[in-house]
Amino acid sequence: MKIVTTGLHANTAIEKKHLFKLVVFLCRLEDLETKRYLVCPLGALIAQGLFYFSPNLCKPLIDSFLAISIDDLLAWCLDPMGSRAIEAFLKGKNVDLASKSKFIKRLKDHWIQLATSAFGSHIVDVCWELSAIELKESIVQELAEKDRELQNNFHGKFVYRNCKVESYKAKKQEWRDKEESVQRKKEMFKDLVETKKKEKIELDSRKTLPYIPCVAHP
Repeated sequence: MKIVTTGLHANTAIEKKHLFKLVVFLCRLEDLETKRYLVCPLGALIAQGLFYFSPNLCKPLIDSFLAISIDDLLAWCLDPMGSRAIEAFLKGKNVDLASKSKFIKRLKDHWIQLATSAFGSHIVDVCWELSAIELKESIVQELAEKDRELQNNFHGKFVYRNCKVESYKAKKQEWRDKEESVQRKKEMFKDLVETKKKEKIELDSRKTLPYIPCVAHP
């Protein structure tokens, strides 16, 4: 990460506040202040790769993403290249769930706008999968207020189905019970996968132990 920040001329704490933009724009700090840039595919790909670094190394990149204005974030969500940058953050392996949830909460009052756009609807789907039940209920409640608009929109109708808006409007408690059940199953599966990974690592470590022949003493 040090190489990245040095190359982009973002070394101080104040300069690092622009780090995410510098990465996805692939420009240096001094150029960011004088020119208008768009997210480029390579920049979004690099950002995605950087989120595989350890959480401590990722922190400046995460903090800089969360510092971006909501207007810029919305514009990115609706843009073919910008949405890739958003997804890089949301799907980042070492971006903690609390940071992802913080971003998702900032999209409140904008879910209809996102759900009815080609690229924004994909962002809604990703946010939905990452959200806990309380956050999901906040999202679906907003969608339900304009369900007709969703159903009459090519992209919106898929969000309407994926978020089970019809079920929420008909029986809210039943919708909540089903979503909680799905969430519990996901957590159980995740725990199972983690356990299997640990067992495999332990087994592999045993296999790679050096063979030390026994030498009989005279």
